[in-house]
Amino acid sequence: MKLLSSILILGLGLNAQNLDTNITFEGLTQISPKIANEIINNKNNNNYTSEDINNAIKKFYEFNYFNDIQVFKENKKLIFKFTEKPFIINLKMTGYKTRDDDLKALYTSIGIAKGNMYTPAKIEKAKKLLLEQLKLEGYAHSVVEVDVNKVNPQSVSVTFNVNKGDEIIIKKNNFIGAKSIDKDILDDAIANKEEDLVSWWFGQSDGVMQLSQLQYDSLRVKDTYFKNGYLDAKVKPAYGLINFNTNKAEVDYVISEGKQYKINKILLYLNEKIVSKKDIEENLKLKQGKVFNIEKLRKDVAYIKTQVANKGYAFTKVKYDIRKNRDNNTADIIINVIEGKKVYINDVIITNNSRTLDRVIRRNVYLAPGDLFNLTDFIDSKNKLQRSGFFENIKITKKRVSDTKIDLLVDVKEAPTGNLVFGGGYSSYDGWMINASVNDKNLFGSGIDLGLSFEHSSKKDTATISIKNPSLYDSIYNGSLNIYKKTSTIDASDTSTEGDETTDTTGLSIGIGRSLNRHTRIGATYAFEKKDTTYSIDTSLNDNYISSSITPYISFNNTDDYYVPRSGIKAGTSLQYAGIGGDVKYVQNSFYFKYFLGLEEYINYDAIFRFKTSVYILNDLGELKGKSYSLGGPSSLRGYEAYAFQSDDKDNHPYKKLNTNTIELSFPLMPKARMRWALFADIGMIGEDSFNDIKKSGYGVSINWYSPVGPIQFIFSRAYNPSDEDSDKTSNFEFSIGSNF
Repeated sequence: MKLLSSILILGLGLNAQNLDTNITFEGLTQISPKIANEIINNKNNNNYTSEDINNAIKKFYEFNYFNDIQVFKENKKLIFKFTEKPFIINLKMTGYKTRDDDLKALYTSIGIAKGNMYTPAKIEKAKKLLLEQLKLEGYAHSVVEVDVNKVNPQSVSVTFNVNKGDEIIIKKNNFIGAKSIDKDILDDAIANKEEDLVSWWFGQSDGVMQLSQLQYDSLRVKDTYFKNGYLDAKVKPAYGLINFNTNKAEVDYVISEGKQYKINKILLYLNEKIVSKKDIEENLKLKQGKVFNIEKLRKDVAYIKTQVANKGYAFTKVKYDIRKNRDNNTADIIINVIEGKKVYINDVIITNNSRTLDRVIRRNVYLAPGDLFNLTDFIDSKNKLQRSGFFENIKITKKRVSDTKIDLLVDVKEAPTGNLVFGGGYSSYDGWMINASVNDKNLFGSGIDLGLSFEHSSKKDTATISIKNPSLYDSIYNGSLNIYKKTSTIDASDTSTEGDETTDTTGLSIGIGRSLNRHTRIGATYAFEKKDTTYSIDTSLNDNYISSSITPYISFNNTDDYYVPRSGIKAGTSLQYAGIGGDVKYVQNSFYFKYFLGLEEYINYDAIFRFKTSVYILNDLGELKGKSYSLGGPSSLRGYEAYAFQSDDKDNHPYKKLNTNTIELSFPLMPKARMRWALFADIGMIGEDSFNDIKKSGYGVSINWYSPVGPIQFIFSRAYNPSDEDSDKTSNFEFSIGSNF
């Protein structure tokens, strides 16, 4: 209508006469004057008819930038007056999505963004797409209202007000035809799980239907059958029956299982000049005579690719074929490796690091210009950057420069690294604890960690200032400095004549170390401490002294996860010498070893075997000043209270030998909530000159929750064959925060 009215106005005002005039544009900001002149073919001494101008108006409207265009004549001047459509300068969403990243993705999916030109049609289209998105997420009867507020003639503010309506809850999943695989296993494999009985508890399914995932769930069910050797399995598309009166649903999966296949033989074709075929075959997870498993095949393909790509073949392709023999239900696996050409690194290009310095990132990338490509180095580089805590996300991609050269593109998304934390916890020995800390682990983008922390409980007060540099001058060396003040109290045993021991410690430590390789570190720490020790009964034992010590150490860690390792070893040993001046003289040897083994590939269940042992030996060089070991509590011997076994006469008969051992079997409890449970057995030994003076053991069950505030343990334990004497302080329940296996 606006186009027609403008044309009619022109027709009435110009009467189809020829014009010889100048041209002026008013209110035009979206198109440059040069483009506008080209549209109307503006040249000096040009004659224009009404038809020429009407055609120009049509061309201007094709840009979709204008609400109205008027043309009129004034003193032989032809004036084009434009009313432009406003822009969206503010975009809001209420009732749905709150995180910035989620909102950004949502706005993109519905085709709207801040800075877009506003039109009612654009808003209506975005509204329809938003309703469709809500439907795909399982919401029924959703309502979206859009408020458009005019800020000024050129801009508007748009708010989408969302009432999500009711969620559709899946009450039951029917796996029709499933006989060989348990329903719970199939339900765990899909996104649209049925509602659990206690749906509000951590890790339990709330049953909310995700329509966008329903089309893929049939494929997930089929993949589960392929993991169990059913290569002929067929699963029809999922069919959901929804009752919109109750917002409840049932979903049917119609399954034809077929027969289970075992592996007849594995044929591997590769260039043995690059890698040994025998070595590869020995490490494959698929084995002749075993049930076929598509997941193991995928892992084998990834393993073969890694071994070949580690030799510089960055674009290695590993293709496989499964040849079924339905007569005897066996399958031949044919794997063909195409290595391509050797590839070298041309350059490492880092982007989007607005805060973190280039050199901090570059020193954690194991590949440099001129290096032969290595896939393990490529993967380890990403993992190391991710473990630094400096980034929310790391993306490293290969960009081919030539047949034999690539650039590595390191794209980072930085994370906030400064923290102000206030929290608390409880342990059965220390009681309620509060702690507060402020730190920045990437100070000024340098990778330096600077922190201040405080902790208080009924048994302990600690204040610490620390600074750590993981790479001094971008080298393989690291350094640390800690200044601290501690007050700790150890409750005396019932037979003690000394009373409770309270120690005030003020000290500092300086450490320096270096990496020998990716998994091994060595170093040394010097510590200077001033201690004041008092006793609640025998005050004649009160003492103050200075300790000056140096501790060289070596440590090894090749585990695959910080909190829940499923493979690898942690081990270390140190030798502390106290006697570099000061009043204390002793040598302390310590050793620890931890082993982790995931059992899923053996029993098709995410169980983890864990073992750890530690040994401490104290050698008296003339002055221990009451230093003595103790045994008991969550960190050493469960089933007994903390400090349950300690010397009653630390000055004359200190405990100088300590050994603790733990075996655990850990199982998933609520994987989504990162909760596991474990069966455990602990054995502890302590004594003055022998490990055999006191031998104790405990067993039980623990629940481990790797929560946002750190690991939390609920320990239900029993002491094995405790002494009848009152000195054995047993404990059946412990609760602790912050400790890990």
